[in-house]
Amino acid sequence: PEAWISNGNFRATIYNRPMAIWAMERAYAMRPAGCTAVASTFENTNYPAALAIDGNLATRWSSAAMDDQWIFIDFVVPMRFDTLELTWEAAFASAYRIQVSGNAIDWMDIFTTDSATGGVEVVHVGAQTSRYVRLYFDQRATPWGVSLWEIQVFRQMPPAPDLLIAP
Repeated sequence: PEAWISNGNFRATIYNRPMAIWAMERAYAMRPAGCTAVASTFENTNYPAALAIDGNLATRWSSAAMDDQWIFIDFVVPMRFDTLELTWEAAFASAYRIQVSGNAIDWMDIFTTDSATGGVEVVHVGAQTSRYVRLYFDQRATPWGVSLWEIQVFRQMPPAPDLLIAP
């Protein structure tokens, strides 16, 4: 891709070709009104769970410094999604699971890894419909807790039609 654009709700990867521009990928960010985040712990009151879904890459959630921590998002109603984008602070989880639930009690794994590398991770989880999505952190990669600048949940949209731009 030669460019990536976003307006906060949709993003598109743009490929430049002679005589044409194609929009290859569009996604809708899932952050409905009333959406909340709940975590097992937080480092201190400066880093609550809500900061992981506030849309601000200058704020973050941070857990206590121990393994087996989690954070979940309550969409209020079941939502369709297929991709999560995790923007980690330096304190990331090397092993974690992404889980879904209809009641925030019974969780089902939809993705697992024991080789995460931090940074920005884009995780494709297949088509899902769930009210709750949880990240369960089995193992920290650092001595600190785990810390996320942002968790974004997306639903891929059908491809846009090719746009032909004449010279």
